[in-house]
Amino acid sequence: MILKIIFKPLYFLKSIWDNVSSYFRLQFYRNSGIKIGEKVFISPKAFIDRSKPNMITIGKNVFLGVNTVVMPGVTIGDNVIIGAMSLVDKDIPSNCLAYGIPVKKVKNLNRVFKK
Repeated sequence: MILKIIFKPLYFLKSIWDNVSSYFRLQFYRNSGIKIGEKVFISPKAFIDRSKPNMITIGKNVFLGVNTVVMPGVTIGDNVIIGAMSLVDKDIPSNCLAYGIPVKKVKNLNRVFKK
């Protein structure tokens, strides 16, 4: 019982920290010259290579999983989920689920959400 009282505020603070750090991470990449759309979530351990920032574009409503690496010159379309531990070394079309090393398009999101 006492542990629940102690840990509940800690979970709340962690969720606030995750949201704030996500916001600053997105601003950092945008200020670096990477075009990033709205409603994008970049996991805390994901990495976007900024060596050629004017060539990297991430669309709207995109999720990058943990330990994902996005190489320079890659375009990720709108409504895309990139699975954890993926290496994005080529363009990803809109409305799809992709993961792997190297990343491969697995399914259209229409099929994922119908099931």
